[in-house]
Amino acid sequence: DSTIILTQPVPKCIVGCYYTIKQMPRIRNGSVGSYVLVALLSAMVTWSFSSLASSLLMESSREDMMLLDSGRIDRMLDPSSPVIVDKQATRVRDRPKQQHQPPPRSDIYRKWSIFNHPFPCYPGSIYLMSTKPAHKGILFQRPMKVGSTTMVGIILRLAHSKSPWMDRNIKCEHRTNHGTALSYDYGNRDRSQSFLLGLVRDPTKRAISEFFHFGVSANDISPTDGEFKAYLRVKKTMNYLMNDLRTRNYTDDYTEELLEDLFYEMKGITNDEYERIMENAPMQESMLLRRDWEEFLQHGPGVDHAKVVRDILKDYDFIAVTERLDESLVVMQMLLNLSTRDILYNRARSSGSFSVGTKKKPCHYIVPSFVSPRMAEYFESEEWKRTIQGDQLLYDSVNESLDRTIDALGRDLFTEKLKEFRAILEKAQAHCKGRVRTLCSEGGERQDSDTTCYIWGEGCDYECLNDFVF
Repeated sequence: DSTIILTQPVPKCIVGCYYTIKQMPRIRNGSVGSYVLVALLSAMVTWSFSSLASSLLMESSREDMMLLDSGRIDRMLDPSSPVIVDKQATRVRDRPKQQHQPPPRSDIYRKWSIFNHPFPCYPGSIYLMSTKPAHKGILFQRPMKVGSTTMVGIILRLAHSKSPWMDRNIKCEHRTNHGTALSYDYGNRDRSQSFLLGLVRDPTKRAISEFFHFGVSANDISPTDGEFKAYLRVKKTMNYLMNDLRTRNYTDDYTEELLEDLFYEMKGITNDEYERIMENAPMQESMLLRRDWEEFLQHGPGVDHAKVVRDILKDYDFIAVTERLDESLVVMQMLLNLSTRDILYNRARSSGSFSVGTKKKPCHYIVPSFVSPRMAEYFESEEWKRTIQGDQLLYDSVNESLDRTIDALGRDLFTEKLKEFRAILEKAQAHCKGRVRTLCSEGGERQDSDTTCYIWGEGCDYECLNDFVF
């Protein structure tokens, strides 16, 4: 690394003489002529070796230029390219790519298991979208604004196609409506006769979607930063996903009065101090305290986010991820031994289209969501991070569980199935284009008598997917 490459003959001679004279042992009885003679000989040797080295270097450079001309010059200029320079031979050669495993999203995860029971189809009602508790069947726990309408269409088709009693219009027992897992009593289900499915979405994206759908689009709230924050603070957005999916009640053994006393003790405040903070403290401080109380009221003492997430993963047979829907569906296909047709879908309503509303506003336009710079800052604030802390842990853990399950099933096999599914899905969606009619037309008109849906705005693609041939 310390070698000096010289290209002019005079400097070579000077340097050679200088280093020789400087480092040559002192000759006690020698004359000045001896010094000069030794210096000249040294310079000649230096000249010879330098000329030879220069020739070799030039030849090597020609070869390297040939390599660069063959397409490597771009990689040489790109510092991130997998290329190194061999200092000894001055050759450019490839460095083997290193396979870096991404860090785990969460240390809480579960490898979802293959469902080793008959497909859970049991005689259900002739009606769809029941909200009664259920302990067997195909059970889909459906949070709001996670893209659940698409999944509902898949579950409804399964409830029809797997039923041997359709001649009497009896579907497989199923649940696909909104409501908490606690309200459906899923904690007491028969695990050998039911398949409990969940769906999660990035918690911040879910909250943004909720505000623009229910606040701005349905109720004409102005999409200002102030209205946005007020909506998120008033609505129970604190760990919404975690509280929607959990099947266990952690406060059965406590009265609300006892929970209040335990909460004040934990915070080191009295009831009067709590009321004073809620009335006089800055908005952020009072909101954080109120949300801490709401969560304590739901979970009780000694129950943290990690425990709730672990319990949710234990209690479900599979939880899908909105942002990874295709991957999730292929994994579900492998766990339940479904066909490719069983998991085909068309994207349901989204921003820029119309959704079913109220009598006053039968069809409302879904305003596309956006985030201002100030709201982007808010979503990075400690207040918001505390608001979704449990949901973020759940979301990360479900993603990690999906990755671990894919590895357990065999990543090569999974990749092959995913590729096949997406190829067929593209053809199926092209086949269905223009054939799906929901309750709201493209122009925003209500069309109750002219839909292709199973019920309301659910499962509107079943006809075209059922007659799709591949």
